Amino acid sequence: MRDASRAEGGDAAALELDLADFASVRRAAREVGDGPIDTLVNNAAVAGARGRTRDGFELAFGTNHLGHYLLTRLLLERITRRIVHVGSGSHASVRTSPWETCTEATRSRTGIHEYAVSKLAVALFHHELSRLLERRTLAQQGKCTSGMADPGNVATDAYRHLPCPLRQLWTCRMPPPEHGARTPELCVVGPVEPGAAYANGRVFVTSEPSRSAELVRELWARSARGVDLPESLS
Repeated sequence: MRDASRAEGGDAAALELDLADFASVRRAAREVGDGPIDTLVNNAAVAGARGRTRDGFELAFGTNHLGHYLLTRLLLERITRRIVHVGSGSHASVRTSPWETCTEATRSRTGIHEYAVSKLAVALFHHELSRLLERRTLAQQGKCTSGMADPGNVATDAYRHLPCPLRQLWTCRMPPPEHGARTPELCVVGPVEPGAAYANGRVFVTSEPSRSAELVRELWARSARGVDLPESLS
């Protein structure tokens, strides 16, 4: 990875991190160092995997949401510009509270429903974090913003846990990962509206449940308790 980055005139370093293990997330946050962080992109995800995380949460929910929630909270005071959450349009298929089964092992045979639930949690997290960061900015305590990027249905390794025939059927008509990088890249380097969600290079409105003040507040509170952090950012 570093060689490829240097060939393009940049630099990169790998840091081992398992989002399904809170101890690993905390260790990685310490190993990042003490300097400022320009942008954090919460991109990693699992789809079609089944089971629980090391800390006892449904695997997709614990990895795709809680792992990123904990990492973001631990690094938040050092992020100077932008946090980008990589979401999914599948979040709109979930109309109920995302924590109803979040401490149980994956129920569905494919894990796709749980993936959608986790992406609803990502959208809820983005909306509440955006509100809290805006309040801090108005108080002149920082200028970091939160954004969300929907890369669309892309044939990435996120589906590697699906059984092979189903995986091939599920992804055969999806574009390659390079296509899915366009919107997250825009949200990282482009001029975007603070607090907005983007898909296909344009702002879009996330689902009604993802914007529910009640669901947003409760998920934040439950997430904070789940990773053993205070609810307040101060």
